[in-house]
Amino acid sequence: MKKLLMTFILLLILIPLAGAQEPETPKPPSDTVLIDLIKWGEATMPYPEWNVRLDAIPGSVSVTWSDETFALVYYLYQWGDPESFVDFSGSELDTKADPEWMKTVMQNYDRWEETRRCFDDETLTVELAAIHEEKQYKARYWLWAEEGAFHAVTAVFPRDQEEELEVLADAHFGEAARCSNG
Repeated sequence: MKKLLMTFILLLILIPLAGAQEPETPKPPSDTVLIDLIKWGEATMPYPEWNVRLDAIPGSVSVTWSDETFALVYYLYQWGDPESFVDFSGSELDTKADPEWMKTVMQNYDRWEETRRCFDDETLTVELAAIHEEKQYKARYWLWAEEGAFHAVTAVFPRDQEEELEVLADAHFGEAARCSNG
């Protein structure tokens, strides 16, 4: 009887595991995705005035544009199964980008603080002030979800050259470029 009971308990444990599937391994980004990301910035941040660096691993890719004073990073995280990915609304992204999330985004800065946060139907926009090595910066972070992926862009510019940030923001984000003053 004891043996039968142990067998029954073992089956109760193993049956659910037999149907469990391994999580899908993220695939490397396609060449089309990589080219599209580089094209996204080429008109406003052309090479060789801007350095361009692309880093791709299975499931994600980042493209960094930088010069001596500015930096802009476009990060794309692809969902393992794009068919199961549900696009997030701006308010859902606002909840997702909590203080711990933003701490990770701004980890390379000595100090930083959010100055404004807003969202529309699709995009979260976060405006920040940052300090690194005693130099003041203005930063902006955009987050949206579409086509089976999270898209995040972080742009950081010296405080005294923030008009460059505004030009890039307008070129790439239209109405979501900044939070309104009201």
